[in-house]
Amino acid sequence: ENIGDDAVIVVPGTYDHIHQVLTSLKIPFKTVHQEELLTYALRPADQTVYVNCANSFPAAVARRLRKFVDDGGQLITTDWALKNVLEVAFGEFVRHNGRMTGDEVVGIQVNDPTNPIVAGFLPAAKHVDPQWWLESSSYPIEIVDAQRVRVLIKSNELRQKYNSYAVLITFDCGKGNVIHMISHFYLQRSETRGERHKMSSEQFAMDMNASEGIKAKAKKMSHLNYAQAQSSATSSAFIYNQLAEPTTSFRTSEFKRIDAPWIGLLVLGVIVFFLSIISIVIVCLLWRYFRRRAQLTNQTHALTTNTTTGKRPIPVQIQEQPPTAYETQKMEVFVPTNTDERIHGRYPVHDDLEQVHRFYERTTKAYF
Repeated sequence: ENIGDDAVIVVPGTYDHIHQVLTSLKIPFKTVHQEELLTYALRPADQTVYVNCANSFPAAVARRLRKFVDDGGQLITTDWALKNVLEVAFGEFVRHNGRMTGDEVVGIQVNDPTNPIVAGFLPAAKHVDPQWWLESSSYPIEIVDAQRVRVLIKSNELRQKYNSYAVLITFDCGKGNVIHMISHFYLQRSETRGERHKMSSEQFAMDMNASEGIKAKAKKMSHLNYAQAQSSATSSAFIYNQLAEPTTSFRTSEFKRIDAPWIGLLVLGVIVFFLSIISIVIVCLLWRYFRRRAQLTNQTHALTTNTTTGKRPIPVQIQEQPPTAYETQKMEVFVPTNTDERIHGRYPVHDDLEQVHRFYERTTKAYF
């Protein structure tokens, strides 16, 4: 009820017809052709752009949609838009894996039950796996960045046949969000694989615990079987859930990421700064350690090396010599008494100083 006339933009395609689904759900939308998107005044804050499957798409328009998403808009694409739009403007996230499917129906499983986009698939999957129709030549999805791309709906059959299990994926880019699905929105064909798929649409309404009014309507639609009602209900629930809240409501805390380049550069700069400080401290400590070690080595070398020849001195055996008669004299000669007439005051006279000098000279020669 709160959706404006141009809150939903539909870009027509060759095969998918999302406008038919929106019309049946009474959701207002505005049709804008591919070439018009180059100049159309998009509002990233409150607009969702649906790009239908088309056999061609201008690259310049694809890049304009990238700018729209970076600024906060939501983009939803189907099938061949994987190669014509996403691979051109969002190539770092997803791309076509190079193969093409046949015209077939595969069973699908909910891969991320916590995401509100797939809430409508959960009750439908309690009793039997929902089905997904693959039109002939649908493009399987190759995930380039597995850390940022979330697979909401998967198919084990799709993996076995085409080496790609992704059916419905989403990823955040800049301030906005992108959703892509293989094949198309509107139901074109289904299969009754199991006994439950062959049951009536009324049985599906009962399995979904629908209101009495819905059950009464399902009973009147006897031409619809369980599989057809299940496929229609899951597609409708997906569109309602996607439009019920702004794009940012799909970004749970588990999947919040930093996409702004300047924030990443700032974080990188802080990390580099602290690593540089730590490196400088380590280098200074090592330099101080090795410098001290070199000083000790030089001092040891200087003590053990002849500074004149640069060679280590040869130990000299000092022969003991008998003391001279002068050396054996009593020490009283150096400690004269006060009665010694040669002493004038506390200090020895000149003759005593000469004797002391000769004593130390002889003693030094004896030992060195």
